[in-house]
Amino acid sequence: MLARAEAPNNVRRAVNRAQLLRLLPVAVVFVGVSTLFAVYFFDPAVPQFPIEVAGWIALGLGAGLVATSWWSLALAVPAGIAVWQHVPVEVSFFAALIVGVATALLLAVGTAIGKHSSYARWVGVALLCACFLTLPYGAFRHLRPYNVTPAFAVPFDVDLGSAGDVHIDEDVSDVRERLGPPDAVEDGVFAQDGLTVWHEDGLVVAVEAEDERFQTTDGVGVGDSLAYARRRWPGLVCGRDGFREPYCAGFAGLNLILVEGNPIRSLTVSANRCWPDLEGLWPPGADTCEEGMSVLRPVRPQLG
Repeated sequence: MLARAEAPNNVRRAVNRAQLLRLLPVAVVFVGVSTLFAVYFFDPAVPQFPIEVAGWIALGLGAGLVATSWWSLALAVPAGIAVWQHVPVEVSFFAALIVGVATALLLAVGTAIGKHSSYARWVGVALLCACFLTLPYGAFRHLRPYNVTPAFAVPFDVDLGSAGDVHIDEDVSDVRERLGPPDAVEDGVFAQDGLTVWHEDGLVVAVEAEDERFQTTDGVGVGDSLAYARRRWPGLVCGRDGFREPYCAGFAGLNLILVEGNPIRSLTVSANRCWPDLEGLWPPGADTCEEGMSVLRPVRPQLG
């Protein structure tokens, strides 16, 4: 009688052990891909966003189909952590929660289907293999960074400190007369036609471009991959601000260059070498602007 009672328990243990063995390699793959996402391997996301979403769906559904264990729902945790680490701070909690819940649903659907169909596991294997196609594509994007080439480029000259017809040290009243009524005005700054102009004592001190029309003489422009900017300007020093947005900075002659976002959302050239947004790049113990600027260098080292 005792042997008969123990038989179902032995079978249950064997089934659980088999499920855990199937779950282990799936967990390694899942955590590995989530880690690559967390360390920005797939940046920039925008031009290839559908590919990343398709890869994530294939990963979640495929993992559930192969593992066929409700323990696989725990894999939603590293997916949520990866997103929390990756996205801007102001939306990180909600983004991590949404992705975590959605991943758990994909894993649950895959597990439920896999438990009732042995063929579904092979579908899961195929989906996991398909998600790996995003890895060589991500590597290719690092080797060949994304570059936007506008049909009619407006020059953004970092050496001269100009964007289109706006030049650093130019009289701001002349700029306003030429550009027309501004879209937005604040103390010491106004925006017009894709440009933001900073001015002090009646003179332009910095210009920021946020339109893909603007292109530097080195081929860097709004919409490009940040990796492309680093390739064209190898002297850039890069970091992340308090919102986890990537940005890079350096010098072109006497001018400061600031490149923000990935893909690049703005280019700034400034005569003010103590740009306040650069504090995230300052080394530990740098309490003044001069100490912070010491980490920056010419963007073209071979010419600097």
